[in-house]
Amino acid sequence: MNRYIIYLLTSLLLLTGGPLMAQEDEGWKRTSKTPEGEKDPYQMKTLLGNRKIRHGVYLAYHMMGTRFDSEDGLLIGGRVAWIINHRLAIGGAGYGLANNLNLQSQEFNARLYDFNFGYGGLLVEPIVGSSKPIHVSFPTLLGAGGANFENSLLFYDRDAESWTDLSRESDSFFVLEPGVELELNLLRYFRLSTGISYRYLMGLDLGDVDDDKLDGLSIGLALKFGFF
Repeated sequence: MNRYIIYLLTSLLLLTGGPLMAQEDEGWKRTSKTPEGEKDPYQMKTLLGNRKIRHGVYLAYHMMGTRFDSEDGLLIGGRVAWIINHRLAIGGAGYGLANNLNLQSQEFNARLYDFNFGYGGLLVEPIVGSSKPIHVSFPTLLGAGGANFENSLLFYDRDAESWTDLSRESDSFFVLEPGVELELNLLRYFRLSTGISYRYLMGLDLGDVDDDKLDGLSIGLALKFGFF
């Protein structure tokens, strides 16, 4: 008797389950065909966001006012970056000192020596609210650079019968420079940004001019051109 009951229940499940599954499948097909512009409720969700990635690129001219051991300095450079989904820019940046500094050094007299300074490296820039007219970004530069004191006077070497520099001292360093910027969408392909950053140097040994004398806060202005 139990065997006949099992057969009966199995037959009922087969007869009712098939149409129900077909109806569910048809319902899924109908709901998956959502009107244009509406979000598909059955769209796949992933940990890294939408599968479609939007790309952009920009080129920037960047100026920064800063301080070197109580001396005013002007850094001029640029950036080039690839923009991913309007939210993250990855690229490179580089800067060089544009003015002469009167650094206090017992080994190097500023009246005789020119001070040269520059650095560059990897740029990582998270962007928040890129589509809004005014938004913020958080650029961080990680790289390396070099600095040197170069004598600006020449003397005549009688043995070599030529003019030559008195001396030149140089050294390299690592640099980390995080910052925050306020960015304005002025035109479709042009943005203006201003912000502050702090420059950390590591490994510089140039006479009595070390990391602490060249660390410092910078205030910058950037002109960005590209596809955002």
